[in-house]
Amino acid sequence: MGKRRIDRDKIVQSFLASAFDKSAGATSLADVAALLNVNKASLYNHFESRDEIYDATLDFCAEYMGNVQFIPGSMDSLLELTPVDALAKIIRQYFRSYELEPLFQMYTFVHSNQFFTKKAADIASCEKNKIAGGITDLAVKFSAAGKLNQHLLKDTQRHAAFFATALSEQLNAYITNKKETVRRNPESGTGSLFALPPDDRALNEILEQDILYWNSFTK
Repeated sequence: MGKRRIDRDKIVQSFLASAFDKSAGATSLADVAALLNVNKASLYNHFESRDEIYDATLDFCAEYMGNVQFIPGSMDSLLELTPVDALAKIIRQYFRSYELEPLFQMYTFVHSNQFFTKKAADIASCEKNKIAGGITDLAVKFSAAGKLNQHLLKDTQRHAAFFATALSEQLNAYITNKKETVRRNPESGTGSLFALPPDDRALNEILEQDILYWNSFTK
């Protein structure tokens, strides 16, 4: 049997997969090697230590998550909607994007490690800033289009920051519940989570709360 070919990306992705199942702290080099079906010694051809793999995994998550847009596509299409409908559409799409692999595992990895390493905390903070920036842009565009009260603009960034914090907490709880769904359905495997019957109840409850908050500072 020939040697199995591995590279840094495959090692990082295996570390991420093991961390999703066992937590990053409990993931060993042996776990990563087992997923790759290689000897543990083979990992040292690409990384000097487990800590280096851990750091590379955070870097991988930062780059990938950084490319996820809070407001996807053109703002013009959103301006055809009411502000509330536009907000609901954005939030729904944003949450759904984090149900997909590998973002589902990445989000779990970053947010479960943000209290242990500054790098993970910075990634989580960037996510929140992205949401705040998107909410600010949305409010400014709708105000310019005459669909939102002008008086709120002076407080837009402050309100957006509060909104982003709340939305981040909601997404964290939403992903936690989704991860538990995977645990309760081990026969499906993580990758088959999205083949499970959809349950929009939690997301609809989140949207109701967010719309109430949105309305509280736009009227």
